[in-house]
Amino acid sequence: MKKILIILFGLFLFIFNSCSNGNGFGNVTNTKNSFSVVSWNVQTFFDANNDGSEYADFLKSKTWNEEMYSERVKRLCKVMTTLNADIYVFEEIENEAVIQDICNGLSAHKWNSTGIWNYACFSKEPESSIGCAVISKYELWDLSNHSIEDGSPKVQQPALRAIGKVKVKIGNKDFVLFINHWKSKSSGEFETEIWRIKQESILTNLVCETVEENQNCPILICGDFNKSIEEFEYIDSVEKGNVLLKSKYPYDDQAIAVFSPWYDEHGNYTCNTGSYYYKNSWEYIDNFFVYGNFDILDFEACTDDLWTKDNNIPNGFKIYTGEGYSDHLPIKITLQFKN
Repeated sequence: MKKILIILFGLFLFIFNSCSNGNGFGNVTNTKNSFSVVSWNVQTFFDANNDGSEYADFLKSKTWNEEMYSERVKRLCKVMTTLNADIYVFEEIENEAVIQDICNGLSAHKWNSTGIWNYACFSKEPESSIGCAVISKYELWDLSNHSIEDGSPKVQQPALRAIGKVKVKIGNKDFVLFINHWKSKSSGEFETEIWRIKQESILTNLVCETVEENQNCPILICGDFNKSIEEFEYIDSVEKGNVLLKSKYPYDDQAIAVFSPWYDEHGNYTCNTGSYYYKNSWEYIDNFFVYGNFDILDFEACTDDLWTKDNNIPNGFKIYTGEGYSDHLPIKITLQFKN
């Protein structure tokens, strides 16, 4: 039986589950020194079981059922095999059972261990409806979860997702992966900005701490930031980066330069489409930020007739029909360790 390692960030609990086919983990060896990562908000990926924590449209639905859920898992697996990335980072996954179902779908009919995503981890805050997940061909280790706990009596903190940190081992090298899903603007852009500032502050402090431990540590930051790339501070430094991540009071006052692949060396967008289509325009709210001992070989907002409509607009998921994929496009980056 193929084993998939599922790690719950929030509970710090290690669980070994089984997937069909295969004969053990079968570590993947990276011979070309490069790898690809996809980050994708898969839009409210709930299973068919109603435990009361789902969003209202799922709780009220009279049509959402096991068959629709199974078909949605199959569609996601089809996209994953089409994109064929080494590592997938997903936002808006309900629970670890969904990850297990995805892993089972991916491992079906695969006997070559190098073609299987052997490792997975999942992060979800208590009382939250959705969390984040990583599915990887490479070993995941040294996990931690970093929540926002605002002690101010004047401000009621909304439900916020923690920032996940995990190390990825590729051959004899490893890098640090930060997983993000920041507060959305659905309650008002101005009203919610304070929480994205706090999340950026925590992320910045975490990255700076990591760099203090190892100045050249390869770092990849990704996720749905609900903050378009032009809302981050742009800097023009070929050597240091093109985006400045910043931390503000009451967190440590720090800043660090990183590279965003949305920009070329002249500050122009590298893609014709963003990752999220809202009110007839593209937004660039899904991001990769790169630091340290990495070269960026390729980047794209992935479009395909399989998961898009006309003009590359995402074919969003529809709860009442069970059809569609996501209201976001997957973004994909290919990286190479520097010698």
